[in-house]
Amino acid sequence: MEWPQRGEGSSPAAPAAADTEVARFWALLHALVPRAWATQALIAANVAVFVALVAAGASPVSPDAETMLRWGANFAPLTAAGEWWRLGAAAFLHHGIIHLAFNMWVLWDVGRLTERLFGSVPYLFLYLAAGLSGSIASVLWHPQGAVSVGASGAVFGVIGALFGFLVTERRSIPGPVLAHLKRSVLFFLVYALSIGFVYPAIDNAAHLGGLGCGFLLGAILARPLEAPDRARRVAHRFAGAVLVAAALLGFLGWLVPPPAYDFAMEQRMREEVARFAQEEEAILSAWKRIVEQRKAGAIGDAEMAERLQAEAVEPWQAATERLAKIRLSQGSPSRERFALLLRYAELRRDSARLIAEGLREQDRSKMERARVLQEDMDRVRQRLESLAAPEGS
Repeated sequence: MEWPQRGEGSSPAAPAAADTEVARFWALLHALVPRAWATQALIAANVAVFVALVAAGASPVSPDAETMLRWGANFAPLTAAGEWWRLGAAAFLHHGIIHLAFNMWVLWDVGRLTERLFGSVPYLFLYLAAGLSGSIASVLWHPQGAVSVGASGAVFGVIGALFGFLVTERRSIPGPVLAHLKRSVLFFLVYALSIGFVYPAIDNAAHLGGLGCGFLLGAILARPLEAPDRARRVAHRFAGAVLVAAALLGFLGWLVPPPAYDFAMEQRMREEVARFAQEEEAILSAWKRIVEQRKAGAIGDAEMAERLQAEAVEPWQAATERLAKIRLSQGSPSRERFALLLRYAELRRDSARLIAEGLREQDRSKMERARVLQEDMDRVRQRLESLAAPEGS
């Protein structure tokens, strides 16, 4: 996304003055900011976090969501619950080496030019502000929770700031450079946002949030490159940009609703469900052994009833009681499935109890009622499996 070099983007007969103007513009930018240290520092910080993440055991290609959450991924139910630090931390996390490489390539390409146009400190400020704005936009767009990571919001903010400069200070940029940059920026934005709308895994909310913030701050921070009072203008505009960014981020933060559900309870539910699955396997194995012993004549109905009571009914009862203590909030994405699981556990317990009582009392009506409950249990299990199946399967 660099500006065109000598002869690029112009006909062979273009006046030499145009090349001279472009060369002078280039020299001026390097004189204003000889070394784009802020861009280099940001890239180094992103790479360092990724190296630390992989060193801690995360997959370098596709780290799992739980790891991302532990390291600070943006996730509305946690962020909106008071873990606001995730808004900034998520902007330095990446979901694999390809994600990191693409973002850093774009940042290196466009960041050095933008840094020289605005100055290193204002550029660093607008990068961080755009990153926060993109993270808040993601929380607003995904209140149920989407695990969001990456510097994309901040990078889009850099591109937005560049576009803000091109719009407000276009007379400071030679015509060939201006035309080339506008085409490049517009092409990238259209392409990147289109891809984001096609693939749901891409967080376009963060992209748009960072882009809008970057454009606004870029328009405020832009100033003529050769103004005689440039230093004073820089100070005044930077102060104004800080106030605007604070107001914007504060307003966006105010718009964030309370958490859609209690994620801590959701995690506890998942732990209990995993424990239930292990216990169910053990209980069914014990049930199978008891039935086989009864068929072999090793035990009678009375002993079978006692063993079913001890090895099936009572464990089912304990497991059901633990599950019943979980109180998922109305907005929980697992609410329907968990209610079905609890019903499934209750039916397991009740049918096992009726079988044990029917054997002990030689009551055929209880055995028949147990059979009806088991049919209900099978329907609940089928419903659970249909909810767990991927869409389109």
